[in-house]
Amino acid sequence: MIRRSIGRRNAEGDAQRWTVSYSDFVTLLLAFFASLYSLEVQKPDPPPVVVEVEVDREPEPEPEPEPVILACDEPIGFSGPPMPQRDPPTPPTPEELQLDEIVRALVRDPALEGRIQLDPDPRGVRLSLGTSVLFKPGKDKVLESAHETIAKLGQALGKLDGSITIEGHTDNLPVLTWAFRSNWELSSARATEVLLQLVEVHGIDPARLSAAGYGQYRPIATNETREGRALNRRIDVVVAPTRQSP
Repeated sequence: MIRRSIGRRNAEGDAQRWTVSYSDFVTLLLAFFASLYSLEVQKPDPPPVVVEVEVDREPEPEPEPEPVILACDEPIGFSGPPMPQRDPPTPPTPEELQLDEIVRALVRDPALEGRIQLDPDPRGVRLSLGTSVLFKPGKDKVLESAHETIAKLGQALGKLDGSITIEGHTDNLPVLTWAFRSNWELSSARATEVLLQLVEVHGIDPARLSAAGYGQYRPIATNETREGRALNRRIDVVVAPTRQSP
């Protein structure tokens, strides 16, 4: 009986021995997974992923290409006539400077304000006086109120040595007087009257003077208006810087 009970206990012990090995195996698996979890917890977070989003924008302009400079060791020959060269401006002569100074001082005279107009002329300078200042309509005698103007003109011209041309001009209206048959005669008579005043009253050398009448044929404004006709009725005194040879 004793042997039979011992054998039964040994058989039961052998039958339960596998549970010990299974428990050890489960314990090892638990330790393994615990270690894996601890490693996962300690791992740093991955860096954030930056996603670039393209935004519509104007394309940058392409740089302009640099100019290419070609070097040439030998001079390039050109055929044909030479290029015309501009002549340098001729400096004014002492006579021209004196003429400009005197006539500008004459025009700036307060007593003659608005009575004389200065303009360039191929022969020198042109001084224009309205005939309404010098004459009555249709007449060729200088008004007494114009004597001061003629006197100042004579004083200025007496300081110069150039030639002087007195030119008479009218508008295109017909002459309404028996003394003159046309505007030709009226313009010539007025120019001659101013010339005589300069010679006889103010002593200008007559060899320097000449008179011409152009009638209505050299207007500077329209004859269709009253203002234009007033501008056309004038006496022009053209002064050259030097005396013209005959």
